[in-house]
Amino acid sequence: MINTNMDENKLRETALTDIPVRYFKMMNGDSVVSYVVDDAFDEEQGLILLEEPMVVTVDDTHRYTFSPWFPFSRENIHILDSSSVFQDDEVDDDVKATYLKLILDKKEGIFPNVEPPAFIPGDGTLH
Repeated sequence: MINTNMDENKLRETALTDIPVRYFKMMNGDSVVSYVVDDAFDEEQGLILLEEPMVVTVDDTHRYTFSPWFPFSRENIHILDSSSVFQDDEVDDDVKATYLKLILDKKEGIFPNVEPPAFIPGDGTLH
């Protein structure tokens, strides 16, 4: 887990590309980026365990914005039914760095060498 129980030393030693942050396009149209706690959480039931999921929105200037998927929840871990997922994929390292910086802002210094880009360009399309 990234925000609550993950060992900070282990996280510092993990390459950014190896941290399991995925992009989910939901059947209802939501775009969600989240740390996947355990890929094999409950494959038989089709459940995915997410920590700190964020909704991705695109403004009129094609800039991406992250906001909490469950903004009023006391919990930071959520169970996702895979039948509500249209498509999922790995995220680009720049997006991953931005997401992790947002999530880990309470724990300063975990990624001292990772700076997210000031602007992540979009191509003007929604997927």
